[in-house]
Amino acid sequence: MNEGRPVVREYVPDALAGERVDRVVSFITGASRSIVSKCINNGEVLCNDAVVRKSSQKVTSGDLIVVNSPLLDSGLEIEADSKIIVPIIHEDQDLIVVDKPSGLVVHPATSHKKGTLVNGLLSIYPEIASIGEPSRPGIVHRLDKGTSGLLLVALSAQGYLGLSEQLQRRAIKRVYTSLVLGHLESDKGVIEAPLGRDPKSPTRRT
Repeated sequence: MNEGRPVVREYVPDALAGERVDRVVSFITGASRSIVSKCINNGEVLCNDAVVRKSSQKVTSGDLIVVNSPLLDSGLEIEADSKIIVPIIHEDQDLIVVDKPSGLVVHPATSHKKGTLVNGLLSIYPEIASIGEPSRPGIVHRLDKGTSGLLLVALSAQGYLGLSEQLQRRAIKRVYTSLVLGHLESDKGVIEAPLGRDPKSPTRRT
């Protein structure tokens, strides 16, 4: 692949396992499906180091998706924004742990260029601009806009590589808590009900 072009690398999370690769690439890059289709046709999308030939190819949890294409270059410049509140609960020389609030987008994309967590982080840690991917510096994993919780952010190249490797090995455990409306008869139990993916949203199940 050519040097100097926008590159996105991300491991497929459990929530996207079984999805078409074009939908996954669209989700992780913020690019439209038509742009993603062009990237695939140009041989610019890899899954586990193999060139993706079909948009309909299915992915599994833990697959490494790499997109290296000039089509991803939207000319987006990420500006620091000190107005964005960044709750930090841990910091060392290689990483920080952020308590991301609900409603805050993690990194800029064509649909939301400002007001993200990354904009706020750059005002506190300008050095992360060169860590990881230019479009989302320091970010090794994400939480949805509506999800609150702890987010790991790399402050150094060593931290970025270490966190990425641990996420790939699933050495980092993630625990989610949800709010349920109504009265539950028991504190423990198993819910068995049909569950499928929303055709309009790859990460939503209905």
